[in-house]
Amino acid sequence: MAAAATELALALGRGEEMPQVGVELATTLTVRESTSPPTGPSE
Repeated sequence: MAAAATELALALGRGEEMPQVGVELATTLTVRESTSPPTGPSE
C-alpha cells in the first residue's frame, strides 16, 4: 500500500496525470488467538 501511494505521489509531483483512478490490493484476514471476542454494549 505504501509503495502504491509513493508512486502516485511522485507521479503527481512530476506533473504527470494520474495513471489510474483507484488501486485494488489483495488482502488477507489473520485471526489471532490474542484477539478477544467482541464485548457487549457499555452500560
